[in-house]
Amino acid sequence: MHHAAIDLGSRESQICIRQPDGTIVEERKLSTRKLTEVFKTWPTSRVVMEASAEAFKIADAALAAGHQVGVVPGKLVRLLG
Repeated sequence: MHHAAIDLGSRESQICIRQPDGTIVEERKLSTRKLTEVFKTWPTSRVVMEASAEAFKIADAALAAGHQVGVVPGKLVRLLG
């Protein structure tokens, strides 16, 4: 299963997707509004993002596209580096 980390911004977000072996297959910035469309093009993935005002709407879109989703408290994200 692929893993996707999303750094959500109100206008622009950054994504990083890696394969199970750790190889990064995609890393880019894109419009936060386009994330819901982009989720539909990804293979089934585990998607992780920091909790924020936008996070739960984006998480719902990822779930609807068939992904596993984790919304992580900001305090924990900083501990992870």
